[in-house]
Amino acid sequence: MTLSRHGDVKEVLGDPDRFTAGREALDLGQKRPVLPLQADPSDHPRLRAALDPVFAPSAVAAHEAALRSHAQRLISGFPPTGSVEANGAFSRQLPLLALIELLGLPVSDVGALGRLHDGILGPGASESPETRAEAGARIYAYLEPLVAARRDEAGTDLIRALHRARRTGGQLTDEDIVDT
Repeated sequence: MTLSRHGDVKEVLGDPDRFTAGREALDLGQKRPVLPLQADPSDHPRLRAALDPVFAPSAVAAHEAALRSHAQRLISGFPPTGSVEANGAFSRQLPLLALIELLGLPVSDVGALGRLHDGILGPGASESPETRAEAGARIYAYLEPLVAARRDEAGTDLIRALHRARRTGGQLTDEDIVDT
């Protein structure tokens, strides 16, 4: 269903009892709701207030040069003649590199993030809730120490920005940051 009229969008956004992405609608092996997607409607303003500065046009534009560089590096790895399997060589890699850029992670973690992704969304993940739960546990094991370690660090990545929002009255917990 596509909503294109302002009134329809307003109706959907204003009626969480009928239109919601509740926890049962998305099983990624998480032990808590995925934020802000599965947040209670009353909690959205708090989460959006913390996320809005990170996704402001100027903040997103600050990543443009690095993302262009990643894209150019991937393309430069294509064979000079013949064909390339675009999904594996580019389309799968660039979003992972964008996530690494957003989270301020080392590029060397791209393989690990790809495996975490595959555990919840890759081939075979949909076959078993247990498989997704195991993958979800690995994601928490990756993110929880990272979020804790960056609690008092300065920086512009998403994790540090959410910690900064907490320090300035955003009322976010480490769990909120991991879940986001």
